[in-house]
Amino acid sequence: MEENREAAVAALLNSSLWESVPGDMLKGCIAMYRATGEEQYKTAVLLHLYSILLTKWRLPSNHAWFSCYGGYGNALLFALDETGDERFQTAAGEIFDLFRPRIDPGDYRVRPYLDKSEVGSMAAFLTAYDTRFGKKQVYKEIARRFSDAHRMFFAPDEGHYCIPELRQAGEGAFSDDGVMLCALIDTLESMDMQIYEHWRSLADQFLTAVQGLSRHLDRSGVLRSMVEAPDDIASARVLYALHKGVRLKLLDEEKYLPIAADSYAAWRKELNERTLCMDIEGACMMVNGEMKMGEEKRK
Repeated sequence: MEENREAAVAALLNSSLWESVPGDMLKGCIAMYRATGEEQYKTAVLLHLYSILLTKWRLPSNHAWFSCYGGYGNALLFALDETGDERFQTAAGEIFDLFRPRIDPGDYRVRPYLDKSEVGSMAAFLTAYDTRFGKKQVYKEIARRFSDAHRMFFAPDEGHYCIPELRQAGEGAFSDDGVMLCALIDTLESMDMQIYEHWRSLADQFLTAVQGLSRHLDRSGVLRSMVEAPDDIASARVLYALHKGVRLKLLDEEKYLPIAADSYAAWRKELNERTLCMDIEGACMMVNGEMKMGEEKRK
């Protein structure tokens, strides 16, 4: 597994090899850098951003990259912090300006919920950018869209989300939870808690969704989706959200950390029996980085 991770990082460093959406790899490298301080992860992110975004000075336009703009936005903010290069802020501002109209009330009647691309990555970035450079004006609309998505797609009887566009794409039952839980916890981290009404709304949705997942534990306390025909990226996102929820003290450590740890062990055992692609390695780094940050905080 260590060799797989090193190979994934090496591929990330060679940006010319990138042909797929790199969102989870960017997020995974940032998480691992923050957890370990190892320069290879920061270098990988910066090299990719310089070679793909800044030197060409254009945003990728095909649909696969379109769904990854939020990941790029967050990576650009990370790069700005690490380098002070104002071109990263300019590029992040372009993404913010491009997507902000998509959450304005004007299109509510056409598409009354955040689609997969937006709820999966854009909400956290838009919130983070507006928190740093704006007036926190997107908070209200972001909170409303999450509330609409929760009301429309969270199935209380089943204890998890069911988003039609994900099911139509053939993704697994818990893919929806991976998307929503990641989006909620990352957006909560980006929000100013002083705007409490909107922060509390998202926190309540996150807690409700996690409590719903608790219905799907086997006798050993492992989430059944981790070992019964697992969707690897969805599993990684759920585990990432659980560990991050504990670290941010939104989830009770005594109750949820054992679930996250035991489910992670079961999932990794399954992964060790398969050959992993770069996207799944990126998702693994997301989880590993978040786990390491949590461990360091609990020392």
